[in-house]
Amino acid sequence: MRELTIAVAKGRLQDEALALLAGAGAGVSSQDLSSRRLAVEEESGRYSFIFVKPADVPVYVEYGIADCGVVGRDVLLESGTDLLQPLTLEIGRCRIVVAARTGVSLNDLGMLRVATKYPRIAAAHFGARGQPVEIIELSGSVELAPGAGPGRLHRGPRPIRQDAS
Repeated sequence: MRELTIAVAKGRLQDEALALLAGAGAGVSSQDLSSRRLAVEEESGRYSFIFVKPADVPVYVEYGIADCGVVGRDVLLESGTDLLQPLTLEIGRCRIVVAARTGVSLNDLGMLRVATKYPRIAAAHFGARGQPVEIIELSGSVELAPGAGPGRLHRGPRPIRQDAS
């Protein structure tokens, strides 16, 4: 029987994903896991696993390096890859939320400035509502953006401050 290669997202989902796979008969030994190798085979030789960054799982599957993968739906949607999501594993649940400073009504604003780690998901969300947005892509600490206030995340050159002499 041909070996099945499974791409597993390293990090938050890894332990839960491996527990589910082991329950289905595709387990990784604790010795292999402790070796920190990025590619391992299970003992029967029917399955091999590659451990990659979450954003890389859809790419490895799309290009045939892995036959299937385990990754969060947020990563799958954001990747823009043409893949089938055959099932939801019910692990690593999260929500994507729209956050704003207290007292700000998104309906009262024209063009919104949206800071996000997920520009494709954000554009689709606001586009479906007919809300024009300027997307600012961030890769971490996105929760700081709403509190940064107007003008702190903006385009264009900042004025040069001259020291008083």
